[in-house]
Amino acid sequence: MVKLSPAGHQDIQAQATVVWLREAEERALPAGMGLRFESLDSDTLGRLRQMISQQQQNQVKAGWAG
Repeated sequence: MVKLSPAGHQDIQAQATVVWLREAEERALPAGMGLRFESLDSDTLGRLRQMISQQQQNQVKAGWAG
């Protein structure tokens, strides 16, 4: 179970599997992981897409300082 807590929004809880992991030592890109979500209802999927879109916009504005 994964719980995401986007600032100013309702928590998102969903069943997910980690499908890739990038360690902090790999400086070409920021550390992170890829998740595969299981059985999302349409409301949760919409909120997840909105959160991802906002995160991507924030990264473009700030840039990656790696």
